Amino acid sequence: MDFVMAGMVAAMSKTTVASIERVKLLLQNQGEMIKRGQLHQPYKDVGDGFKRVLREEGLFSFWRGNQTSVIRYFPTQDKSPRLKQKHTKNEELDLKQDSI
Repeated sequence: MDFVMAGMVAAMSKTTVASIERVKLLLQNQGEMIKRGQLHQPYKDVGDGFKRVLREEGLFSFWRGNQTSVIRYFPTQDKSPRLKQKHTKNEELDLKQDSI
């Protein structure tokens, strides 16, 4: 149950920031996009990036790639509690051995 709840929270948080992440990636890669002819003029700033993406690609393009990001997060969420639990048990064993 914790796994499902954690996954849902992660999906919501990833979806919330997906539009910001998309514009950030476009700004970071605009030089290469210009070389390839995918972008005709560079973005002036973050605000210009948001305006142009909305105008040229539409509202839903802000969440392009979000599904992959959410799906990729689930397996890491599953391993995280197990690793924490294993690490805690190892620390407890080390403390017991030190006190002997």
